[in-house]
Amino acid sequence: MKNIIIQDNNLPYILNNISYSTGGASVQTRNWMYGFEKLGYKIIIISSAKVKNRTNYTIIDTSNKFSFKGFIFLSNIYCNYKILRKYKPAFIYISEPQWSNIYIGVISKLLNIKIIQRISNDNIADDRIKLKFSIGKQKKNKFSRTKYILYKIYLLTIKMILCQNEYQLKLFREKYPNKNLMKIYNPFLINDAIISTKDRFYVAWLGIFQKQKNLEGLFDIAKKLPNIKFKVAGDESLSIDDKTKYAIKQLRKLENVEFVGLVNRNKVLDFLSQALCLLNTSHHEGFSNTFLESISVGTPIVTRQKTDPDGIINKYNLGNVSKTHLGLCESIQKSINNKPDIKLMRKYLLEHHEPITLSRKVIDFIENGNN
Repeated sequence: MKNIIIQDNNLPYILNNISYSTGGASVQTRNWMYGFEKLGYKIIIISSAKVKNRTNYTIIDTSNKFSFKGFIFLSNIYCNYKILRKYKPAFIYISEPQWSNIYIGVISKLLNIKIIQRISNDNIADDRIKLKFSIGKQKKNKFSRTKYILYKIYLLTIKMILCQNEYQLKLFREKYPNKNLMKIYNPFLINDAIISTKDRFYVAWLGIFQKQKNLEGLFDIAKKLPNIKFKVAGDESLSIDDKTKYAIKQLRKLENVEFVGLVNRNKVLDFLSQALCLLNTSHHEGFSNTFLESISVGTPIVTRQKTDPDGIINKYNLGNVSKTHLGLCESIQKSINNKPDIKLMRKYLLEHHEPITLSRKVIDFIENGNN
């Protein structure tokens, strides 16, 4: 049996059913794991999360392995070398591009092991990536430019990139014309039970409380629709900004808004299945896994065109899309007035997001360069 190494820092929280704001990239990774396992691969996980492992998976904690005092770079290089030499993976799947991937990138290149880098968000594909490293800002960490350089070097060490949508694919083709690029949607394993449309009584909002998710926009919409119940699920980001904090404070004052806290992964579908629609107010996305979760229980999506990946929501009648932020109020009303077609929505998932089918395409891409 061949090994696949998966690098995802938040994945252990999901596998061990620990309530934690993991983000969509790790949810997606869990579905890739399912597909790869069904194709006969053994999964090895490397992560810096300090979580007690109660699963049958091999989870390697890389937070402080093989530490040489004062030589962090060498410590990380050696750590990754030992792991790759021991498990000899067929390839490495990395869920998010980070500057710290430089360590495994260098070693994998030396050992001739392929890395498959997933692009997890549109803001990684364009110039907004510089903001993650505070490039161009007056206030920045003294190491930010060094990290940005290491990030760019890491991207040069890899040959295969998986994009989520046409926007990402176009930009990476322009920046890296010699790399093997593939557009492939997120896998999603459908729950067998079709959830009833009865007892739906609120608009659901689900996400990490951070600038990207635009809670200011959520406040504007909830304020304009006082007769509609909104349930907000999630938790604050560790790097929450002041505007988001203020928006949360204002939202808590509205009588039609209820904060339900961080919803455990095994309760997310229940939360969405009772909603009239899922509202997305984000400034940008890549391909939201919450969209797929919502579709699986027949809950229509309300979002803007800029966060509708490849126009799939409009194309496959999966919800209502607005050109503008203010138009989302009308889109919510449309979703409430129109009964969702659950069979149609689940058919879309089976045809475009089935994990084994998509995982087989990734394996073929790795082995033959076909996309």
